[in-house]
Amino acid sequence: MEKLLKVLQQQNRLHEPVEKYTLLVDEEGHEHGVLFFIPNGARNYKIMLPAPYHLSVLQENQHPTIFQILRHKEAMLLQ
Repeated sequence: MEKLLKVLQQQNRLHEPVEKYTLLVDEEGHEHGVLFFIPNGARNYKIMLPAPYHLSVLQENQHPTIFQILRHKEAMLLQ
């Protein structure tokens, strides 16, 4: 995660909004978090933020920034 943070910092992309994400919901309608997609060159990094922590970054009419997602203490980089 730190390596990704450094690469994006060198590219001055940390304050860009993350516009591509999906809410993780099961068959019963329970939210389990959010999966964010951060493109970087040919790769698309997937960052998972579990419930209920995803509510703090998903605010009405506002996309979270890459920095907010990567610096969240509950964020997980998926392989």
